[in-house]
Amino acid sequence: DLWGRKKVILFSVGGLFISFLIMSLGISLRHIFLFLAGRLLSGLMAGSQPLSQAAIADISTPEDKPRNMNLITLTNCVGLVFGPIIAGVFT
Repeated sequence: DLWGRKKVILFSVGGLFISFLIMSLGISLRHIFLFLAGRLLSGLMAGSQPLSQAAIADISTPEDKPRNMNLITLTNCVGLVFGPIIAGVFT
């Protein structure tokens, strides 16, 4: 609440983007420490999901809150299931 949720979410997503670039560069250059540095940064920037859930909980009405929380869980599960499948197809 000190900096605002929008700024923190944007910072987290931007940090994840940079960490994925660092990891891909580490793979391209076959440099394990660069890949691990990107992985470390992505772990530090992974705080956007709980913050997004808190924002959804704040703006939802009591009647819509369970539905909205279920939609967050659904999209997370769909991404975890179909993400690796899509990556395997393209690989």
